Amino acid sequence: MLSNIFLPSDPDLAPFMRCFKLRDKQNLVEFFPAGQHQIEQATDMVYISFMAANGAHLSIQDAKYELTERNYFQKKIYSSNEFKGKPICFSVASGYVVVIQTKDRT
Repeated sequence: MLSNIFLPSDPDLAPFMRCFKLRDKQNLVEFFPAGQHQIEQATDMVYISFMAANGAHLSIQDAKYELTERNYFQKKIYSSNEFKGKPICFSVASGYVVVIQTKDRT
């Protein structure tokens, strides 16, 4: 599954990134192009992580740990965030975002 994480970086596949979903027992990986988005919590998933391609500026609202202009810090991946019982809103200025929902091993 990990090698597929870079599918949207292929210019021929990038227009179809919203069609790609990678899932195993513990993870759900989705891809979102530049812009504003909203994501719902997948069944049984607890945590959510965001990875902006090429270091693009990312903002996250309505999550346990928000990322805004006031508290922005540059990082490759923003991990171990959580839903607060409602969809999370996020935006990225350019490129795309890899969003990973995960749960603990049972």
